[in-house]
Amino acid sequence: MAGPTILMNISGTKYEVSNATFGKLMDQNGSVCLTEATVKDSSPKEYFFERHSDSFAAILDFLHHGELHLPPTVCPNVFSRELAFWGIDIAIMENCCYHNFVTFVEDRKTLRNFEKQSQTIDTSTGKPKIFWFPRLERLRASVWAILDNPSSSNAAKVFMAIVVLFVIASMFVIVASTHPLFQRNLRKREWEEYLGDEFQSQLPVLQKFNYIDDYDDVYDDEEYAYYDVTSTTDHNTTQSSPTPKDLKNLPNKNTKIAQAHARVDSLKYIEYAALIFFTFEFLLRLLFCPSLKLYVTNVVNVFEFIALAALYISAGLELFIPSKRFTTTSADIIECVQFMRIFRFLRLVKNVTGFRVLMYSFRSSAKELLLLLSFLALAVLLFGSVMFYTEDNNQVGSIPDACWWALITMTTVGYGDVVPRSFGGKLIAAGCAISGVLLLAVTVPIFVNTFILFYSYSRVIDTRALEQRKEQRSTSCQVSCEISNKISPVREGVRMKKFMSQ
Repeated sequence: MAGPTILMNISGTKYEVSNATFGKLMDQNGSVCLTEATVKDSSPKEYFFERHSDSFAAILDFLHHGELHLPPTVCPNVFSRELAFWGIDIAIMENCCYHNFVTFVEDRKTLRNFEKQSQTIDTSTGKPKIFWFPRLERLRASVWAILDNPSSSNAAKVFMAIVVLFVIASMFVIVASTHPLFQRNLRKREWEEYLGDEFQSQLPVLQKFNYIDDYDDVYDDEEYAYYDVTSTTDHNTTQSSPTPKDLKNLPNKNTKIAQAHARVDSLKYIEYAALIFFTFEFLLRLLFCPSLKLYVTNVVNVFEFIALAALYISAGLELFIPSKRFTTTSADIIECVQFMRIFRFLRLVKNVTGFRVLMYSFRSSAKELLLLLSFLALAVLLFGSVMFYTEDNNQVGSIPDACWWALITMTTVGYGDVVPRSFGGKLIAAGCAISGVLLLAVTVPIFVNTFILFYSYSRVIDTRALEQRKEQRSTSCQVSCEISNKISPVREGVRMKKFMSQ
């Protein structure tokens, strides 16, 4: 026979429970929850709690059956708060629901950090390091906004477009200078600088095969008129100028002449224009940056300085070392450093939602990516070693070569440069390919899920920021309208006084 019951009113939802169940609930936190209850003297006795009713249903089920489950329609944060109020430890939740709660807590912590990182920092409000006067400080802030924030104004967008054009132009100079279409033969004075004392001895060869770009000037020069080249070269006939690549076919196999080439003059002019522009921009950034310390410690700025220094070093080597200008040497690696200027494009996309989400996804998934690389390295070493001892040495020369094959196979690239021939090698290759597919299929979705989580949350942040800007605009419009309404009667009064005085 059931004993007396107690009526519990949870925000309008009434639950009728037995005294035993009510006693269990009060024992969870020592009846502290009764301090917030409103007791009504009725039959049965009624306790009113202004709490979450859906969460209380799960708590009541826990008191009946001894299993705590997370309601699917309740936010885990709300449920955690309700458990704390009723004095129930959340750690006793069943594993089927507890992993959802743990995932929620971890995601919430990560999203809070992401929200902090996503907040746009207004660098123009930094303390000035150069100017102390208000007008100059406003000028500094305006100029810095143009230099650093493309979305601040139309002038900033135009300036960033010019910067992008110069970056593309500087990259084009490096790439195009290696193509025969943008190379030419050396001129007379350039051959003199390049060959030095050997120029006079090599001049007949250069004239004979028309390897001088300004050939007619050399032929008409009285200083070198004593060379007889009429037997091999007819200047009245049309002769196509050979490309720098044709210099390799010289009859005397003169390697020094064969290595000589020069880029077209237009590339040189573009490079000098880019050098002037980037120098001017770098000086402007140093002059108008809010904090010199933050500027010089920024990674992108460091890369830009290295690229600019490499441009000056390359120009200096070409000016003082002629062999550097007309041949390919080990010093050309300095020009490759200029590709660091590509990092400048990070300024364009640093405020783009997708780019910020991608970067933070990499940071948040660092452990998973490290785990993927560890498993991949272990599998590559395992399959590479087994393949080396199984396959013929003609197919796999060393264990590093076998590891290269295993890496290409596991990542499903498959260049085909190393192909197993034996039956055992084919079995190992099959296992390597299947292992690679399974490894990528298991670990890559972890990163994808993180990216989707951040991207969906970033859209919420952007939407709220847009709503706040709209609210601020409407508020400012209302304030301006109120001010104008207050000023208008005063102006009308002044006009009436002037009219009456007249």
